Amino acid sequence: MKIAFRLQIRRLLSGVICVLMTISFTSIAEAAGIPEKYQGVWGISTCELPKSEDEIGEFPFLIISAVGIRAHESSCEIHTVKQGKKPAGDTLTLKCVGEGEEWTSVELWSLGTRTVGIHAFSLSEITLTMQADEQKSVYKKCALMAKSRGQ
Repeated sequence: MKIAFRLQIRRLLSGVICVLMTISFTSIAEAAGIPEKYQGVWGISTCELPKSEDEIGEFPFLIISAVGIRAHESSCEIHTVKQGKKPAGDTLTLKCVGEGEEWTSVELWSLGTRTVGIHAFSLSEITLTMQADEQKSVYKKCALMAKSRGQ
């Protein structure tokens, strides 16, 4: 009787430990920053680097770092990331500010590739699709690097 009771207790404790570990790992995954695969400079309309700041009207890039996003007249900080199964993408919850307003955005992000054969080469561009409700935006990965000037 005592042996059977001890086995039941051990099984119960093992189950509780497994559940707690799963909750902890899920919380860690949700609390992590923006995944590295999304980080970088993305072109809203172009990836061409202007000759000077005077040449641009609206900021033409989306800058994504581990902690958030900077775009024309808005910025967002990451709140949670729920990693999805490929190719569905990841669900990101962002806290945003811009043009005097604040909002929370829940978005589905996914990467895609468009490849074109030119002469003896297959040339590819990476795209980022961001979807929130009915709004869908697609950006091109730029061969640019961004570094904050402390502003």
